[in-house]
Amino acid sequence: MDLSDDDELLLLLLSLAKKQTRTKRREWVSEFLQARPQMGEFQVLLESDEDKFFRHYRMSRQSFEDLHKLLKDEISVITTNFRTSITSKERLAVCLRYLALGGSQKHIADSYRIGRSTVSGIVSQVCEKIWQVLQPIYMAVPSRKEWENTSMEFQARWGFPNCVGAIEGKHVHLRRPIDESKVCSYKGFNSLVCLTVVDPMYRFLIVDVGSYGVNGENDILQESNFIEHYCDNLEYPPPSTLPDSDIISPYVFLGNESFTLKTFLMRPYPKTVCLDRIDRKEFNAHLSQARTVVDRAFGILTSNWKVFSKPIDCKPEIADAIVKATCCLHNFLLEQNSRLTSVDRKREVQTYRSEADKKNDALKPIGKTNIRSSRDALEVRDRFAEYFKLQQTT
Repeated sequence: MDLSDDDELLLLLLSLAKKQTRTKRREWVSEFLQARPQMGEFQVLLESDEDKFFRHYRMSRQSFEDLHKLLKDEISVITTNFRTSITSKERLAVCLRYLALGGSQKHIADSYRIGRSTVSGIVSQVCEKIWQVLQPIYMAVPSRKEWENTSMEFQARWGFPNCVGAIEGKHVHLRRPIDESKVCSYKGFNSLVCLTVVDPMYRFLIVDVGSYGVNGENDILQESNFIEHYCDNLEYPPPSTLPDSDIISPYVFLGNESFTLKTFLMRPYPKTVCLDRIDRKEFNAHLSQARTVVDRAFGILTSNWKVFSKPIDCKPEIADAIVKATCCLHNFLLEQNSRLTSVDRKREVQTYRSEADKKNDALKPIGKTNIRSSRDALEVRDRFAEYFKLQQTT
């Protein structure tokens, strides 16, 4: 059927009207996010004073620049024709702000004017890169000479010879994960188990995360790679004579009642066998004094990084990366500023926290274990007790 000129004109007008009434196409990036280069929190903080910068990122501006220099190549993202990428400095800032603040990633997304899912991806990627880059520098596997130097520092500062580190286990408390059957501990909350060793200057020598809380605490050493990577390593020093004596003892780690007594790992004598034994009381006193480095190291860690002030709301593998990254940052900052090792002068560690606040901490102590010890392990502990008794009489 042929259309008249009037009909063709009418169809043309209808077509134009439909085009004008179509829904406007969504923007590729919202106006709020487009204002990030001018109004985002990172841009504001770049021009802030040193104290405000430190409060936000838990490090000085110079330390931030040094850290960025180490990580820049690993965390940079290519800019495309469609959008400008977030710079490596801003990606590092977003990650540090989350670790320092904890809590909601949505709040950080709004402050920095970036997407909520983008914040999650940045935290995960940057934490992994912090571990990959900083671990070989600030937490490398010690050589024999370094183990021996650590032992001499423990003797000089804390009075415990042949000690190469204080060992500690923590539950990393998570919010309800996707696969709860793997990570729910018998204590009734979801967790990963973190195994750490601290040196006499509050640095983390070893961090091993990943054993699920449901596996039980008696298996903490067996589930980790600790024995294989460190105690069976050729770099681990052989037994030597204790200072000013003829008593030969292996080099040991100092643990608490959460660990089974082993030839390379000491734990206190039970109170029931110390009633009439001064030597055993002396051993327990020296061990307890030397293990204060653990409490102080975790005090510095948790006061700097508030992400541990409540259960971590992320997947187990990301929580693993967060713990490792913060421990590397802890060592990095101690190297940057040796004054942080003086806990008495560190204001943040001195702040009072109620018992109710502590119950919400993401890092919780593991329980006691009563696995029977070997005869060789008992003999090693008795040698240390004999040594401390002799030191008291000389």
